Amino acid sequence: MAKVIAINPTDIQYKKHNDKDGPLYTRYKSEVFMIKYANGTKDVFTQDNNWVEPSKQIIDANHRELKAGTQINVMLVNGLNSKLVSLGQTIEFQVVNDVVIDQKTVVLGGQKIQGIIVNSEKARGLGQEGKLDIQINQVLGVDGQTIPLTGILSKEGENRTTEAVVIGALVFWPVLLLKGKEAILPAGSRFIATISQTVIVSVN
Repeated sequence: MAKVIAINPTDIQYKKHNDKDGPLYTRYKSEVFMIKYANGTKDVFTQDNNWVEPSKQIIDANHRELKAGTQINVMLVNGLNSKLVSLGQTIEFQVVNDVVIDQKTVVLGGQKIQGIIVNSEKARGLGQEGKLDIQINQVLGVDGQTIPLTGILSKEGENRTTEAVVIGALVFWPVLLLKGKEAILPAGSRFIATISQTVIVSVN
């Protein structure tokens, strides 16, 4: 959440909701589809960056409102192992099922989505397990527009710290060699991603 400070011809200035005395941030209007305010009103921007009054925003047979909070079932395409990946690496997902609103598909099932590894830790000595966190940020609607998502797929391997401590109490050097288990995500692993911003999708 954020507090909008100014809407300029080409950009929007805002401050973080929990840091109103903090720095001023700027986003290009081309990167923003809509601003929803705490009182429920909205500012909607067209692709040419023009502001559209909410009262003139038209929803008809060829458009559907995909609301923030809508959940999308997402699947990992290829298996992953925390030992074999690195921070910042892109990972391929796909949408499992069509997202349908009032008999119109707004997001196609089978569509590819790119995720990014935001945390990657190999299993280590002293029984420490491997860890993986993969984030996805967006999906395309049937009209080609970018729809923002929130979702993180997390996995931890088996922690063997207790076992390492027990072994270490008997003899020191094996505890340095005993690793936890890697975080492994098989192909087909699923999780739920959530639409983070209401958008209007053209379905004609």
